[in-house]
Amino acid sequence: SNITSNINVSPFDNTKSKENNSEEIPFVIEMGKDKNNNGNQIKITKDQLVKMGVSKENADKYIDSLSTTFNMFDINTKLRVAHFLAQTLHESGNFNTVEENLNYSVDGLINTFSIFKSNTTLASNYAGNGEKIANKVYANILGNGDEKSGDGNKFKGGGLIQLTGKDTYESFEKYPKKLRKSVGLW
Repeated sequence: SNITSNINVSPFDNTKSKENNSEEIPFVIEMGKDKNNNGNQIKITKDQLVKMGVSKENADKYIDSLSTTFNMFDINTKLRVAHFLAQTLHESGNFNTVEENLNYSVDGLINTFSIFKSNTTLASNYAGNGEKIANKVYANILGNGDEKSGDGNKFKGGGLIQLTGKDTYESFEKYPKKLRKSVGLW
């Protein structure tokens, strides 16, 4: 059976007025049993992604993997789909990037990361070097080694949802390689 829902989204269109910065996009969510007759199966269309600000090229690239992801991870209600899409669209800049950009200026470092807040000299030594910044800010957390290990840069945000940290990447390795590649990860 089909369920129609209206989900308010911000289509990231800067030409819209501040008073009306969202529009309702009707979703026809196909629901039924998956190939193993388990639970609901949800699908979204390329046109729906494009209306949310995804380029046609990226809609083509990710549409099949989104359906797979919805079904594999029990994203099986309108609310879960809305939350998942909101998060991945935000994290990936409308599906345009699958690698975290840590190329911050001094001011960017001071305003973003607590380790740099009160140390302009430290921020100056790291500014403009994304690899060095990643290794600093992600050192000794999320299963990463110290700054010298290089884990921060190796396990910085990746994929549409920006998985971060060695522990997270290792947990995700249990999923099929085809799925990992389809969402922008190794």
